[in-house]
Amino acid sequence: MSPHVPEVLVEASEVSTSSQEVVDEQSGIAVLATKDENESGDYKLDSDPDVVLVTGADAALRLPPLRDDFDKALTFRSIILASGLACFQAVMTQIYSFKPTQVSIQGTFLVLISYFIGNAWAMLLPRGDKLESRWRERGGQGKLPWWITVMKFVNHGPWSLKEHSICSITANSASNAGAVCTVFAAQNLFYDLPLNAATVILVTISIGLFGYGICGMMRPVAVWHIKAVYWINLPMVKTLQGLHWQQVKDSKPLRYFCGATSNEGLGLFGLSFDWQILLTANGTSYPLGKVFPGGVLDEAALAEHGLPRLTGTFAYAMLMANAAIGALIVHCILFWGKDILRAYQSARQGRYDDRHHQHMATHYQETPWWWYVFILVGSFVLGVVVIVKEKLTLPIWAYVVALICGCIVTPFTTILFSRFGNGIATNNLSKMLAGLMVPRHPIGNMYFAAWSHSVANNAVLLSGDLKMGEYLKIPPRIIFLTQVYGTMLGAFINYVIMISIVTDNRDLLVGGNGNNAWSGASVQAYNTNAASWALSPYIYRVGTPYGLIPIGLVIGAGAVILHRIVYYDPRFQPDRNQSATVYPICGMVPYNTPQTCVIFSQIIGGFYAQYYLRNYKQRIFKEFSYLVTAAFDGAALTVMFILSFAVLGAGGPQHPFPTWWGNNADGNYDWCPVKE
Repeated sequence: MSPHVPEVLVEASEVSTSSQEVVDEQSGIAVLATKDENESGDYKLDSDPDVVLVTGADAALRLPPLRDDFDKALTFRSIILASGLACFQAVMTQIYSFKPTQVSIQGTFLVLISYFIGNAWAMLLPRGDKLESRWRERGGQGKLPWWITVMKFVNHGPWSLKEHSICSITANSASNAGAVCTVFAAQNLFYDLPLNAATVILVTISIGLFGYGICGMMRPVAVWHIKAVYWINLPMVKTLQGLHWQQVKDSKPLRYFCGATSNEGLGLFGLSFDWQILLTANGTSYPLGKVFPGGVLDEAALAEHGLPRLTGTFAYAMLMANAAIGALIVHCILFWGKDILRAYQSARQGRYDDRHHQHMATHYQETPWWWYVFILVGSFVLGVVVIVKEKLTLPIWAYVVALICGCIVTPFTTILFSRFGNGIATNNLSKMLAGLMVPRHPIGNMYFAAWSHSVANNAVLLSGDLKMGEYLKIPPRIIFLTQVYGTMLGAFINYVIMISIVTDNRDLLVGGNGNNAWSGASVQAYNTNAASWALSPYIYRVGTPYGLIPIGLVIGAGAVILHRIVYYDPRFQPDRNQSATVYPICGMVPYNTPQTCVIFSQIIGGFYAQYYLRNYKQRIFKEFSYLVTAAFDGAALTVMFILSFAVLGAGGPQHPFPTWWGNNADGNYDWCPVKE
């Protein structure tokens, strides 16, 4: 047990709190946050509230406070609620991947749900700390009675920030498998190949855990680095801290939880066409099932139906996607190469520029490197077992190459995402390599991409969760265990929901339009990409109509090299240079975007917050922007959840809104597409 240390009051972020003993979560003994540490960490840095946040280092120093109450994180109720919310998050993520509008169930929504459930648990059940206090007031001494011990285990005290954070982070980990399930949905819908439950679950766990293993290897540059901010996680961090460190009735930003949305957008200035299907020469839908029976190319059927055609917008978007990948790799090397090397050298020497990680390294035991190595080896073996046992049209050597590809690409995409808040989709590179090494096998192409690109995607998401754990002062080993648990639990839940949706709505998902409740647009785009790359020897070689698309890699890389030469000035600030993110923005409308009506609203909101507020209303930007954003996000997703299950058929039969002149009851509510 830790030795007894007297309580002291520390002042952090203008809130006085009592530090607590922490047993088994810290390094050796109970540690108290000191007044000097908190004042140097917050008060002095916040002395100028109107400072403009320019770089990631500015955000790390001035946005998340350094406060740590040293409360318990892993408790009985936190793991029970985390399990329930992880299942809920996985279900919702899978459902909305088949909706007309792609919606990401953000962590702020889960934060709101878990806040009320956790507080209800703490308030409605007998609290162990109060029972113990009453027992001792009545003269109780020595060992606690068994019933008090049980209640301290079940409901030890108030619902704390760290318990709350564990619920949200575990649920996020469970939803990471949602993107991997696109492979299995496409296999079932377009090639009529049965899915084995064990195959789906083992592949999902293998991909998720391998990504987590890579994430652990990248911690010095992707998590511990001061510029690794993970902007997308800041609203969730601010919401968690605000709910526990401020009274809701006294907090202006916390009172603005309002808003609504549905499956259809308003469509203001939105341009939406059918971007994402393969066509025949006469413009009809390409018969993929006939050309790839059993997931393997039939040369006779290809000769009969001819080579597929891509829409011009989709081909353009693929060119931009490849250019972005080339730009990503070269950008990280030329602009950040030396900084990355310095980060690893500093980690070996135990020096950290990020005050949050310095605090964690001082007060908590870090997760050993060999834990992550064990995860890497175990997930690799799982993948080998599936490849050998099941006929996935992907040979072992291609599986190994896919993982190597993922290991190479992951650091680049993670570093970019951690610093800029938006990343580069590297699935085009994965599918291009698969098309060259495993041609004529679209399903093998999908699995190759899953073990390369999806590994990278999971590593990015899990790295963000690790950083959020540092912002919220969650012990690293507890974060490790809960993320692994959430990833494995999510594999089971995602499979069950995916197969249920695909089985019940096959005709709608295979069709081009769907309806107001279900759409297969994202799966169709994924399949189109994989099928086209499976035909790469026919349609992507030099001299063919789409031969320029693979050369996009060189175009993007060359543009960044030119950019570096032009700006080769020691006074140049690389943090303001976002050359690698220009290309995917150029191609985002037609590429893997099932509905485009939201883009105009995103531009307006981004311009207002990131340009006007950030530059001219610095105090409002710092104190309100991320929290109010989280409020709108959480409220909108709450209404969407209610509508989906109450009337839109997510949990049973649909209950259509009565027909009137302003809606289209027989099709999509927003009249797009219009029936011919």
